[in-house]
Amino acid sequence: MLRKARYVCFPSDSAYSVAFLYHYSTRAKKPVEGVLQEILDNPVTEPLSPVESVLQSHFVRRSLLLSPKKDVLVVKTSGKALVPTSSASHKTVKKRTKSLSDLRSVVSAGDTITQLSREVDSCTPEERAKLLEVISSQTGDFRVSISTKDALAMKTELNISWNKLRAMRRWLQMWKIDMSSESHMRVRANDLIGSNIHAEMVPLSFQHKDGGEVIKQAPIASIPHLWDRIVTVLEQNQSNGKLTWHNGVIPSEEIWIKLGGDKGGGTFKFCFQILNVAAPNSTDCTNVISLFEAADSLTNLRICLGQYIQLVADICTRIWSLVQVYSKQNAEQSSPFVMIT
Repeated sequence: MLRKARYVCFPSDSAYSVAFLYHYSTRAKKPVEGVLQEILDNPVTEPLSPVESVLQSHFVRRSLLLSPKKDVLVVKTSGKALVPTSSASHKTVKKRTKSLSDLRSVVSAGDTITQLSREVDSCTPEERAKLLEVISSQTGDFRVSISTKDALAMKTELNISWNKLRAMRRWLQMWKIDMSSESHMRVRANDLIGSNIHAEMVPLSFQHKDGGEVIKQAPIASIPHLWDRIVTVLEQNQSNGKLTWHNGVIPSEEIWIKLGGDKGGGTFKFCFQILNVAAPNSTDCTNVISLFEAADSLTNLRICLGQYIQLVADICTRIWSLVQVYSKQNAEQSSPFVMIT
């Protein structure tokens, strides 16, 4: 009975396919060549039978192993030879695009956006430039736009002036990258700042080049509502589970706050830190509440920080979430911190 399999040429690792085909032909009382002819005569619209599915799987695996690219299977058909997409008709290009889109959906398990972005990332710089050129020629004017929010965040992160931002906008436009207008950015900045930051020019003391001091107008920016800012930081730390009392070092009914300043980079920064966190002295836990461009002389400190004397005294009497709030301030070298009551 096994002699019937000699009409079909299979490699040695296809015992399952041979056995299945032999079993099928035996039950049907037909020779193997008759079964193959019957399969070939089936309409292309008819679903695959179990035998056809087995054969399909075998031949696809075999062809892929023999294919130069291993992952691509090219099958000859009776149709015309493939032409480059750039020379193909609109209908053909549309059909190819849909086929690749469907394939991308299958390969990526539905995550087509991530898959497409990975494909673009895999392109060389030359291919990306050519891709932008082709898209621009097809769409008329392909451009990238930076929103008002992102442009304002970039300006803040890079710490650049409005003049430099204008120069950057002109340079980016040469590469077809549009940035939000300056007027929109200023309006957005005013909406974000609102009454949360107060800025003004005040007379401050500067060292004269010939010695002595000279009084000049200098900018100062500060947060007028200190308690509101402290409450915001406390609520953020509480919602993120970052508040700690350091194993009883801080009484469970108290919140400790440290106030201090530092001169660097041409400006003096006055900050506060919540001590009820794991790393209170870290940069992320340091909140600037006042800043001015002048030396940290006694005269300038009295002028710029005098407003916080009453604010700090008021904080010491505040209650936040039924926890008494205390403030700690830098003191003399003999005592790192002094409790303000």
